[in-house]
Amino acid sequence: MQKKIGIYLLEVCILVIILFAVSTSYLSQKIISAFYNADMLYLPMLFRDLFYNGGNYVDWSLTPAPYFFPDWLIFFIAFSLTKKVYFQFLINAGLNVLLLYLATRLIYLEFFSKIKAILFSLASISIFLFLAISSNLQYFQGFIYQALFLPNIHVGIFTIGIFYLWLELKLLVNHEINKSSYYLFFAVVISFAAGLSDLLYIVQFTAPVFMVYVLFFLKGKINLEKVLKFSILPLIFSGLGGCLIKHVVHRSTLWAYLKLVSSSNFSLQSLKDDFTLYIFHFIKTISPLIGIIFFIFYISIISVFLYFFFSKKNRDKVLNINSNVIFICCFFIFSVVINILATGLENSGVRYIYPFFYYPILFFFYIGSLFNRNKIVENFLSFFSVSLLLIFFIILINFYFENNGKLKKDYYPEDIACLDQTLTNEGHDGVAQYWQSFNITMLSKKNIRAFPLKRDLTPFGFIDNSQWFDKPFSFAIIDLGQSPERLTWVLDEKLIKQNNGEPKKTVICGDKKILIYEKNNLKINKLNKSGFSFTWPANTLFSRYPNSEISDGKRIAKPTDPPNFLSYGPYIILSEGHYHFIIRYSSDAAPDKKVAYWDVMSVTARTISIEHPIVGTNNQTNEINGKFNVTKQQANKDPFEIRIFFLGSTNFTFENLTIQKD
Repeated sequence: MQKKIGIYLLEVCILVIILFAVSTSYLSQKIISAFYNADMLYLPMLFRDLFYNGGNYVDWSLTPAPYFFPDWLIFFIAFSLTKKVYFQFLINAGLNVLLLYLATRLIYLEFFSKIKAILFSLASISIFLFLAISSNLQYFQGFIYQALFLPNIHVGIFTIGIFYLWLELKLLVNHEINKSSYYLFFAVVISFAAGLSDLLYIVQFTAPVFMVYVLFFLKGKINLEKVLKFSILPLIFSGLGGCLIKHVVHRSTLWAYLKLVSSSNFSLQSLKDDFTLYIFHFIKTISPLIGIIFFIFYISIISVFLYFFFSKKNRDKVLNINSNVIFICCFFIFSVVINILATGLENSGVRYIYPFFYYPILFFFYIGSLFNRNKIVENFLSFFSVSLLLIFFIILINFYFENNGKLKKDYYPEDIACLDQTLTNEGHDGVAQYWQSFNITMLSKKNIRAFPLKRDLTPFGFIDNSQWFDKPFSFAIIDLGQSPERLTWVLDEKLIKQNNGEPKKTVICGDKKILIYEKNNLKINKLNKSGFSFTWPANTLFSRYPNSEISDGKRIAKPTDPPNFLSYGPYIILSEGHYHFIIRYSSDAAPDKKVAYWDVMSVTARTISIEHPIVGTNNQTNEINGKFNVTKQQANKDPFEIRIFFLGSTNFTFENLTIQKD
């Protein structure tokens, strides 16, 4: 009994040291940029709005994967303990680490004694954290493991998936009906909640588990009843949860997310290219030790999988390993392969393929179970794990002394302090591009709030509350430091001045240009009241003629241009009601000749208005007036666009588009 207590006390002490490592890394602010990213501020913004600012859930546009479980629950704990987002992130990181450790520990307990399971789990988490906090790693591979510290970035659902895997291991070997029902109930509940939270759970866990059960059935290791109960039921309920997302998320952006989780554009060549881009790049940049861990892990599980796959029924007994060992080995293979094929690397990036990067680090010591409890192998792995823990502690001590005195109790960047000072006696509500708005709102100490807009000054429609944009604003922030590939995110300064006139004052704070207007006198592109209108110059809208001539904001099509969409957009989200619009254009064709067509479209309902002809004007500017309605079902969630399809063979100049609420 005393020995067990001693083991648990040692485990707790090491976990405290691990949490100390997480805290030191965070408070030194060496990886702070990963936290204060617009996407990562989703839950802090949402919870602050709902609990402190009187926001309503039905007005919110959530992320494509809403992350209800477990991310909302974990962050709510942090949110309840402190109002300061700086420490909310720290608490969230600690809880994520503990949860992943617990899940990993449960898996190891299925294959090893309690002491070895604890030892292997602690070593695995230590390696994981070393990769997350090491300053020597390149950004690419560092971010992969730093994601564990962050809310709402698919790591929470990965951790829940490991718990689900543990339940399936229990179901596979348990012959007691009562216990099986108990495990199955939790597997189904977890799968439903996870499917409702993140569709990646299906492709990373319930679908791979189903494939393993089918393979086991074909090999004669389990009966059909187990396949139906233990794998199909969780798969069905996770799919049911996924189908219900659109009914739970009132302002859904699921349509955009599904483009990422799709194999419609899959090709072997694209897979090869993406594999080279992401995975080979990762392998080339990691340390030799981590490379060896990856190599041994994948060679081991692939070898066992292939032997089992091509063997005859029950032939796997030659391997002298139990069903659980083969099951999890096959699961790793199916999980990685299905995940990569279902998401498509070129669209998703590393945040959608964590299994490939996480399994070797978390479950490297699992390969010891392939040798049927061989004492030599297990003792070597135990020695290796202890060595890794000692190395981790040495690195941690060195890291602490390097940063001694550099740990900070707050995060208050100079540009935010400058902005606070500049706007102290001005209106406190303004607008900015998406990547800057939440940082300003969450870090300001003067209650300065910046709300996210697109370049054309329409509400961003992603991680926002539609009610934010029903009131007037006082300032706009132009991003001066955006990278070339993200220039399309920067607010259009010319468009701001065209619709609001010159600002009364302009101030530069770091990479931010602040256009300050009279309090509550800045108009954006939100047509929420009768009589409100907004005008888009042609060059601010989308076009299938990216190289077409631009002059004074006009877009010009020539006779040599093939038929295509000269303009489409602005993808504006509107409130319920009647609207009319004006298209201003000119053409050198005669008035009896059709030179283009226009129509009105919405993302979900598609065509709202049938095609209408646009005729020539003998080079005179002409206006086309049209109308459309926004229904209650479409209001505040369905983006609208007005399209102009150029027929070719003439000179055609599109000047601007105006939409007004009647």
